[in-house]
Amino acid sequence: MTTLISALPSGQWPIVAEKEDLMARGTAEAFSNWASLLPASSSEEDEHRSVYVKGRSSSNQSFFDDIRSHLLGVTEGLRLQMILGDESEQARAEMSASAHRLLLQGLHVAKGFLLHREYHKALALCEICVDLTDHLAMRFGENGELFWLILARVVLGSAYARFHKPAEAMKVLEDGIRFSERALSLPRSCARELALQGACKALLGNICLDLAADMHNRGGEASAVANIEKAAKLTQFGAMFMAKYLPSVPGYEQKRLEGALVISTAYAARGVCAVRLHKYEEGCEWFEKAKDAIQEFAHPDSSGHRLLEEVLAHIEHTRVLQHIGAAAG
Repeated sequence: MTTLISALPSGQWPIVAEKEDLMARGTAEAFSNWASLLPASSSEEDEHRSVYVKGRSSSNQSFFDDIRSHLLGVTEGLRLQMILGDESEQARAEMSASAHRLLLQGLHVAKGFLLHREYHKALALCEICVDLTDHLAMRFGENGELFWLILARVVLGSAYARFHKPAEAMKVLEDGIRFSERALSLPRSCARELALQGACKALLGNICLDLAADMHNRGGEASAVANIEKAAKLTQFGAMFMAKYLPSVPGYEQKRLEGALVISTAYAARGVCAVRLHKYEEGCEWFEKAKDAIQEFAHPDSSGHRLLEEVLAHIEHTRVLQHIGAAAG
């Protein structure tokens, strides 16, 4: 086994390892390689990634600069190839596969920085990754790069949201949705792209919920309600699209826990929208969906168990609110 960045002085990257058969175009797109990049309750893989990136950064001060330089180097290489051209089909395939592997690694490292709150580094890597996908699309054609164009924007949108930049997050996620809609015209399955459209919508819904909370705190109740209603539509669309299309994505069976975390988290967010609109029975229905999605994986001391406990707490709290509302009415 080799690694994606074995030439880097910062050493090997254990999370996204490159097996010998990963040279084939499309293998890097398997769900097992990007499942943990989707919006979800924290998983064991998230925790391992965060610890790894933090430890690597502490032991090697050039870790971030190394990743950044490699991503920029690949982008510049693509720019030069667009000028020079003349490479063989084999060279193009190898260049594309290598760029995808490095891009995937860059996104994982960026999320590692994001998880332990080094937001500036996370944003820098995410923005470079999005720029790299744009150059890949220019070099090899947009249709073949739609998955990567959307995935990079899902991670960047999440980073912007964590960094309290809602306008930037919404723009990049809406760009991701537009790319996903173009996949509908392709003569192949577009389950990956449509599942990622669901992720974009779910993230947009979460941003609207945050905006609603800010407006409520400032006394703008009408605007807050409007944003909650918008969030409800977005989170419902996101949850249903991910529940429908993720199981059809190649590699899903090997990462069913991660898929369940993503879907359950989205259902729970939809339930929160209903509760904030005082639709308590509807909220409980969505929380029950969240419970059903994750219950199979709720082993003791696991991320599935922690999420299940959160969902059950939501159900209990919603029932209390429902009782209070009925008594007051």
